[in-house]
Amino acid sequence: GPRNSMELQTTNKVKDAKEVFILLNRDFRISRNIRLSWFFKNLNLPFHAINPNDKDAADTSGVQVVSVVPSENDEIQSDNDVYRVTTDTKLTFISSGCRLVFGLDLSASLLRVDTFQHCVVIESILYNLEECLVSLIKPHTLPGTYTGPLINPEIYVTIFVQWHGTNYNSEKVLVQGCVLNESSICHIIETVESKVYNIIRMDEPGRLKSALQKRDDILVGILRTGLLALGLLPSNTSSGVIILTDGVLGEPDASTLELLLSQYQNSTTSCSFIHLNPSAFSLCDFGCISNCELMQFVANSTKGQYIDTFALPVTTSDEMNYYQKSLLQWRFQINQCSGIELRSIIRYPDAQETLITRKQDERTLRVPLNTVVSSRIREGYEIKSITQTKNNIEIHLKYLWWKNPTYIEYKASASWPLSRNPTKVVVYVTSTYEFLHDASKRSQSNNWMMPRRQLLHRFLRFLQDLLQADHMLYHLQSFVNDPVRYTIFDILKHGQGLFYLPPNASEYVLSTQAEHVPSLFSSYWKPILSLDVSIWQKWLHIHRIHLILKHDTPLPKFISDGQNNTFQCCLAFSHLTMMLKNWCSFVLMENHTYVKFVYESTNEETPTSFFLVRLSNKSPALVLKLAFQIGVAGQTRKKLVMELQEKVAALSTPTATSIKRSRHPTARSPGTKSNRPHFSAAENCAVLMHKPVDQLLVRYQHHP
Repeated sequence: GPRNSMELQTTNKVKDAKEVFILLNRDFRISRNIRLSWFFKNLNLPFHAINPNDKDAADTSGVQVVSVVPSENDEIQSDNDVYRVTTDTKLTFISSGCRLVFGLDLSASLLRVDTFQHCVVIESILYNLEECLVSLIKPHTLPGTYTGPLINPEIYVTIFVQWHGTNYNSEKVLVQGCVLNESSICHIIETVESKVYNIIRMDEPGRLKSALQKRDDILVGILRTGLLALGLLPSNTSSGVIILTDGVLGEPDASTLELLLSQYQNSTTSCSFIHLNPSAFSLCDFGCISNCELMQFVANSTKGQYIDTFALPVTTSDEMNYYQKSLLQWRFQINQCSGIELRSIIRYPDAQETLITRKQDERTLRVPLNTVVSSRIREGYEIKSITQTKNNIEIHLKYLWWKNPTYIEYKASASWPLSRNPTKVVVYVTSTYEFLHDASKRSQSNNWMMPRRQLLHRFLRFLQDLLQADHMLYHLQSFVNDPVRYTIFDILKHGQGLFYLPPNASEYVLSTQAEHVPSLFSSYWKPILSLDVSIWQKWLHIHRIHLILKHDTPLPKFISDGQNNTFQCCLAFSHLTMMLKNWCSFVLMENHTYVKFVYESTNEETPTSFFLVRLSNKSPALVLKLAFQIGVAGQTRKKLVMELQEKVAALSTPTATSIKRSRHPTARSPGTKSNRPHFSAAENCAVLMHKPVDQLLVRYQHHP
């Protein structure tokens, strides 16, 4: 508390911390909002470097300081040194568990000969993969005040190869869900090498060569497969996709790549590249030119790293090596080592391009500063600088928009110390004069080429989405401002849905029974119901419960074409929705979305927040998506998710079984009718799954 901080300040000299290493708890998910809140909570407050062996020292929010690097002017003298987090302090978050997916580019350009290294390029990929895996499992220490044992995080890996982006048979999983350690690494490397060489040896005529004809979608295919593979690995761990490639990736579709990058940003998944520069002489590359600019852009947008295998630094035995620093750490501040500036391969290196900054928008949001900044970090922004005065604090965020030199500068400021004060936001756009001139025009010229039109259309849509995101953030955070928004009316207490969706309609309509509900209540919840689920994570913490529903009747002994081809789960689904009606506060839309209020233990009359329960029904597979407001503690979210899981697991239905017809009619007891169903012991309505079954369903269609 403040009193302890004053005591520390008076008894010891306070040293400024250059970098702070923070360990994340694996018991529940530590959101980006919690990580940012720790920074604001401890800004300018003195603290001791905590002993990593002291488990009781972990913060209730799930973060624990394990090492502090003092500023260049100070030295580590003793374990009792007192440090202070300043606006220049870098926070580095590490996890005790990691899930990494390695995607190997096996397209045709990898089969050429590298005259510089005297090998086929695919051999270089396998060598660098082995070097990366060996480097990751090396026990290491942390710089600064760390005095604990050598760190050896638990790493789960999946390795796959891909040689085409859209072909259904263009990827092959080599290793799936293996724990990477000293005892398993030799087997993993041998398995990968044997399977890769077997793929090349047993290649069907023209399968790998056909990938050379269309290369623009190879990156998109690897990114999609990487996201699916991550969903099959343990949760509550830091996640990353590492792509090993020679950089000959073509130019993917801009809209598709933008959608994939937003999915990576929303799920806190980094995408890193290990670039195998196969030749020092670009003229001897057989026309295969690496797209370095694209790889750097994707890595920067997802907080990943672009690793050039020809420029790896040498480290000592106990220090974190380059692969560990690049792939096992996470920051929300701009990494000065990698930089956000991209080098252009089109212009001459001596040509300096002049960039101009223009003020785009200015507005005031009645939302706390840490919530605004947390929402922007979820969209891929990075903190460039923090400026603090006695009564004010300003956060300068930066976002690289696409590959052309266009940056979004987002400055958010509020009074200090932080509370529920409004936040002033100023948006700047930095780009070339030509691009800003085109973007300022109200109408596009008919003489413009289609790529130019599409680029400007995407940019203007991006600015519009940013404005709408800020408005929705305020809308969600204003829940507790008006009691009407959390007052449940009689018609809703009986389980009646507030809205419904008419057939062949795209807009939700207020139900007839709820017409007497105040318009302030319905107008608040309708935009929330209309939110696109794919972008929920811009404003909400998402948790998923995967389950498989029990079918209605026992499966027939013989399945043939006809009425028995379709299996329904109506009974189990009705039991599930009835349970949600009773457990949640009210029904936003029947069989679709439910709302539950969250109360503090000290005040059970006024809710502090709410969360949504959305049903995604792909019978018999069903997903319950729980969306919590930004700022809800990780322990609270874990408790509510586990409570709902227990209720789903406890759901049961009576099982109807038929009495077998006796061979002799006289053997039946009086009054007994044959084939009458009777109810026996109850069976579970659903089976909880730990993996995303809805993404792995095999669908049989009448037409191929």
